[in-house]
Amino acid sequence: ALLARAKKLDTAIAKLEAAPGDGAAPPEQLEPAEAARIAVAREDVNAWCEYFSGQAQAPYHRELQAEAAAHPYLLVEAAPEVGKSQQLTLRRVLWLIGRDPNVTIGIVGAKAEQAFEWVRAIKSGLESPAFRRVFPEVQPGALWTTERLEVKRTSVTTTGAGASTLGSNSSAIKCGPEY
Repeated sequence: ALLARAKKLDTAIAKLEAAPGDGAAPPEQLEPAEAARIAVAREDVNAWCEYFSGQAQAPYHRELQAEAAAHPYLLVEAAPEVGKSQQLTLRRVLWLIGRDPNVTIGIVGAKAEQAFEWVRAIKSGLESPAFRRVFPEVQPGALWTTERLEVKRTSVTTTGAGASTLGSNSSAIKCGPEY
């Protein structure tokens, strides 16, 4: 039953991706199951992560998201390659921007280039068909570079460890695992 459901969802997504435009099909063109998935993804970060990545959230990933929601200051230590950065620096940041275009997020890496890589990934995520379907009202702003993005009133900026952030006002700061 799960395989049949996954195939049905894949078919619906493929239809939307094949449609002309930016991937943000009007709600009346969506199949009911797809419209429901989109509505849930707007409200639930784990549903968003699954929708965006096409992968089920592992229990550890759900725990990461719950901890991030519960604690404004969170330090995560875990083994390499378990999805910490994908979950918190990419997928959660995209979801936060989609839900509140006025949020300001800082991405900090041990070196500025590491932070730039994440901003490039966020930029790609913002331009993706999945993001456009779930958050079609979010539009690019005046700044759209590898160092800084503005989406409507959202700002994502980067810095290396030890750099000055004087005058910066971030609602969320994400540090890379190498920091």
